[in-house]
Amino acid sequence: MNAFLLALAVGFAAVAAVVAGVDAARRGRSWLPATVAVGGTTVAASLVALSAESALLSGYATLTGGPVVVASPRELLAVLVGCLLLVALAVLSGYSVVTRYRAV
Repeated sequence: MNAFLLALAVGFAAVAAVVAGVDAARRGRSWLPATVAVGGTTVAASLVALSAESALLSGYATLTGGPVVVASPRELLAVLVGCLLLVALAVLSGYSVVTRYRAV
């Protein structure tokens, strides 16, 4: 893990937390629990994903059907940034499902 990827993980978590907070406020609920829950979950999931970098690369190789051959470090960085973005979107999707279908 490098500092750039950690900063991106925190940035994606901040954006996801703001989106969840705005949604909670729009619904007339307290925005603080939603913001903390979504932001914290996104950071935690991103750290797990970044610590499992080699497993992610082998999963990528399985999906693409070939060995992981990157022409430049920029391609590797793009794969990892894409993974962080997917983590943030998955957490926001989970938040959306939970808040839409839970009893008030």
